[in-house]
Amino acid sequence: SVGGRERVVYSLMKGVDRGTFEPYLLSLRGSRPAKELFLETDIPIHSLGKRADGFDLSVIRRLRSFIVDHQIDIVHMHNPGTFIYGGIAAKLAGVKVVVNTEHGYSYSISWEKRWIEDFLRNRINATIAVSEALRKELCSTARVRPRKVVVIRNGINAESFQNPVVDPGLRDEVKG
Repeated sequence: SVGGRERVVYSLMKGVDRGTFEPYLLSLRGSRPAKELFLETDIPIHSLGKRADGFDLSVIRRLRSFIVDHQIDIVHMHNPGTFIYGGIAAKLAGVKVVVNTEHGYSYSISWEKRWIEDFLRNRINATIAVSEALRKELCSTARVRPRKVVVIRNGINAESFQNPVVDPGLRDEVKG
């Protein structure tokens, strides 16, 4: 589904300077609602075809090949799952700039995945935390070196809320 994380990525992708960057959007598995949202950007979208269950090692191989074939210079991830796959593939492909944005950290995962994430966070260029509280949590709980974590607060385009469209019957329905 399309949630806050997807909308942040959409905003970033829509604002990319196409004169400077040639962006690609990759996902572990195709998501129809998300794909429809991102089609508006006319940025190439690729699904890596990850199996639904468990860790899929072949995704790292496919992602690494994509990075090498397209001569990708920057890899930026936005999801715990994509962080592991993308972080490993980017490092194997020799990408010089690898960044992960953390939108929250209270999700529960196995200690093995947590260890891999912590290991990767200290080996990529930066982890972007969307709040100072999240930065502090990452530095203490995830044991990320403080110099590796920067805060870029989540922002939304407030203009999109200026003229909300409200179904006239909705107000009566909620009151009733």
